[in-house]
Formats: sequence, C-alpha cells, structure tokens
Amino acid sequence: MYELACHWEPVVEMVANAAPFDRGSADADALQKAQDEPASEQSLEDLAYDSVDQEMIGNLSYYFDYTKFGRDLKIEGGLTNHLYEDLEDAKSKEDEDEVERIEEAIEYYDNLSDREAGEYAIENFYGEDNIPKKILEMYVDYAKLARDLSYDYNELRLKGGRVFTLHAHN
Repeated sequence: MYELACHWEPVVEMVANAAPFDRGSADADALQKAQDEPASEQSLEDLAYDSVDQEMIGNLSYYFDYTKFGRDLKIEGGLTNHLYEDLEDAKSKEDEDEVERIEEAIEYYDNLSDREAGEYAIENFYGEDNIPKKILEMYVDYAKLARDLSYDYNELRLKGGRVFTLHAHN
C-alpha cells in the first residue's frame, strides 16, 4: 500500500478493506496525488454548515433563501404590522384617503409571494450587500451551497453509513 499522510490512513484502510486496489489503477493514483489533502468525516451538507460557521464563504448573499425569509416575514407580519397601527390612527382621525392608501398597501404586501416578500424586504431594508450576518446565517440555502461545494469536493460514502468529504483534484 502507498505511504500516505496519517490523516488519510483511516480512509485508505476502509477503502482497501472494502475493495483492494491495483497499484496502477486510477483510484490508487488519485489517492497518491491527494495524500497531502485532509479527509473529513462529514457530508457535503455538513461541510456547507461548517463553511458558514467558520466564515469560509465570501458572499453568503448568493446562497440567501429569499423564499424562506419572506415566508417568515409574512408569518410574523414584518411587512404589515406597522401598517395596521397606522390604519387605526387614520381611522381615528377619520382620514378616508389615508385609510384607503394604507388598506391598499396591506393588500399589496399580503398578495406578494414568499419569495417576492423576501426580495422586497432585503432590497428596501438592507440592500443585498448589507444583509446582517445573523439573518444571512439563518437563511442560507445549505443544499445550494453543498451542491456548489461538490465542484471542489467529492463525497465518499462507505458501506455502514460512514461519509467522507475529500478535496477534488483536477
């Protein structure tokens, strides 16, 4: 067996025990080439979570889930709560034009799709480049991020359920 860095030994041992490889095979060459790369016992989705936690992803706004954010905003009334207060004030002042304007605004916001509500809130309250980190982390589309990470990493699933993520080599 090839002499590999110690962090690869458990992976190589499991692969070797599952199906011995020939020294001349492409798999053996790939393992030799990757000997200095760490293997981590996690899935690509786990790697996505770790990448966000460790702030390794530069532009998280690309992975922002506007639909989930908009749904939560609508459930919490984040776009309309203040309008209902304004509506009560306008009714108490008997300002029919203001009541009509506020009711139209409430109807507009209530009829937005979840995605439209999320996009509207981000565009009008924060700007895409200024989304607060706490909100970004809560609404990252981890499946999308994991899919993009799959271009740089390979996921190795072994019998028995163990999963390793390995840096892909060109």
